[in-house]
Amino acid sequence: MKILAFDPGGTTGVVLLDTTSPKIFNAPLTFPQELYQFLGDSVVPGCVDHIVIEQFRLYSYKAQSKSWSDFPEIRAQGAIEYAAYQAGIVYTLQPPSTAKQAIQDGLLKEYGFYKGYAAHERDALRHALTYLLRFAKEEFAQWRSLL
Repeated sequence: MKILAFDPGGTTGVVLLDTTSPKIFNAPLTFPQELYQFLGDSVVPGCVDHIVIEQFRLYSYKAQSKSWSDFPEIRAQGAIEYAAYQAGIVYTLQPPSTAKQAIQDGLLKEYGFYKGYAAHERDALRHALTYLLRFAKEEFAQWRSLL
């Protein structure tokens, strides 16, 4: 199973996880240029089985710091959703807290996927792994056995 996961924002973390391989593709993409290019080149019919996107919500405690923002998180999320729709790929939106509770830093360190990963890439990886744990446990076990 191939999962493409995103942590959208000014710098969008992207991870491609294939449960038949211990290697993970990861990249930080600047918004909008690099993200749009990646989506146009890579999100095509049949490229992955599922897309997972960290869902952006504006919480009251963050509202002040986001004043005057053009909200790259929302714009990136929308672009990813549209690319998935155009390619006919089903996607899931996950709240940040769901992934951070399910896959904590200690687990990423244990798997060897902490060092060398930027924060947004780690969060994208958390979302991919959380999706597998919630909806595809056998595939998660298969991937984990390869590490």
